[in-house]
Amino acid sequence: MKIVRLCVLGALAIGLSADVQAASRLDSSVARAAAGCQRLPRTCDTSCTPRGACAGDSCRGCGIYAGVEATFLQPYNTSSGQIVFDNGTNRFAADGMTEFDTLDAAPRIWLGYQGQTWGLWGRYWAFDAERFGESFDYVNDSNYRLVEAVSFLSAKTGDLEATRRFSFFQWEGDLFLGARWAELNKRDRMAVNAVSPGLQTALQQTESLASGAGLTFGFDGRRPIGCRGLALKTSARGSVIWTKSTASAYNQYSDPGNFDAQLVRVSGDCATLSIAEVQVGLEWARKLECFRAEAFTHIVAEYQWWNTDGQVPFLLTQTVNGTTTSVCSMGSDTELVGLAWAIGFRR
Repeated sequence: MKIVRLCVLGALAIGLSADVQAASRLDSSVARAAAGCQRLPRTCDTSCTPRGACAGDSCRGCGIYAGVEATFLQPYNTSSGQIVFDNGTNRFAADGMTEFDTLDAAPRIWLGYQGQTWGLWGRYWAFDAERFGESFDYVNDSNYRLVEAVSFLSAKTGDLEATRRFSFFQWEGDLFLGARWAELNKRDRMAVNAVSPGLQTALQQTESLASGAGLTFGFDGRRPIGCRGLALKTSARGSVIWTKSTASAYNQYSDPGNFDAQLVRVSGDCATLSIAEVQVGLEWARKLECFRAEAFTHIVAEYQWWNTDGQVPFLLTQTVNGTTTSVCSMGSDTELVGLAWAIGFRR
């Protein structure tokens, strides 16, 4: 009986061992079949260790980083040039007729490569806004006036920057330092035509342009909220641009028997353009396992401050037959406030 029992136990052991080996081969076969679609994002080494309960979603790999962003910004508290037409009865000022009271859309794009620690990105952004003051007929003491006013603002940036990943408590993101090209162009223009008692016309314009290259630096970070890909996103950027600036103005007045015009142009090579940018909002990301990538979208509030230091101020003014026309230089500050929405991917 002992021999029979030993034989039965041996057969059971052999059968169990065969079952385990078969199951192992089946699991390996299933894993190999699924590996074509269920691959984790690539890492540059095998030491990518998750941090925290949801850290598997933040273990970012190496590869291309690209996106496009739509910014919706309104020029706010922008110091423009003062243009005035005053004949004692009627007074018009261009900066009071062309307020930037709506949002303007502008694209921002970026493309780069991010390694496990270091990366290289390029970015470009272009903003243009134009406002036309209301044209109207003004009748006062038998005088007829037709006024037109236009304000224009353009801001552009191009960046090439080195990045370094960071993690701090629950925050992770990128620090960056690089070169920036920037341009800021502002222009105000006003035309006045008057009929009765005699034909009078005035054409006035003031403009400033600052363009150059310098340094840009800052950070872009995110902090997970829960375990479903949602995160708090914030970024801050500062730039110092050494520019060649140009400021010009034209002040013309004419009536029967008179034509008076003033023109000024001031150029400088020592102006400094300072730029500060802040974004705060929410980001949502989702892994695309089949592509070993992560897609994301974010919506943020955005604020920008531009300041041109070193421009020479000026004032053109003249009085002809009781009518005074004056034009002064553009102010140094420009602020932009609004929203930004982006989509992109990290691979």
